[in-house]
Amino acid sequence: MTQYSDVATPAVDAPAPVRDSGKAPAGRLIGLDLARGLAVFGMYAAHVGPDPDQGGVTGFLMELAHGRSSALFAFLAGFAVVLITGRRAPKAGRAGRQAVAKVVIRAVILLAVGTALTMSGTPVDVILAFYGLYFLLVLPLYRLSAGPLAA
Repeated sequence: MTQYSDVATPAVDAPAPVRDSGKAPAGRLIGLDLARGLAVFGMYAAHVGPDPDQGGVTGFLMELAHGRSSALFAFLAGFAVVLITGRRAPKAGRAGRQAVAKVVIRAVILLAVGTALTMSGTPVDVILAFYGLYFLLVLPLYRLSAGPLAA
């Protein structure tokens, strides 16, 4: 005698359910990605774009890119380290080691790109290599609470 159930069993090769809400998957911050893109394009414009002294709309946009995009990039870099390492509760164990590895990889990439840009002779002060060093310097400190960090 065979019994049937009202509960459907998922097929082995069935695709994962797709959400039709139009929202990004959990864990992605679209605003952060947009701000990163703006910072990167602004830094690109500052490094290889026309001189802001030429005036007009282009000069105005280039003036906006100089200094402001690097400040946005610095803020977002620090924010990314906070997100990677666990926000208020620092990651521990395997997750902590993975977070440290992610920060080290980003630091190495920033050091390499910053060094390459500096060697290219760009007239803009390149700060990416400094960010790479700061990423490495944060690793021994990211588990400290606000009090010891403030001191």
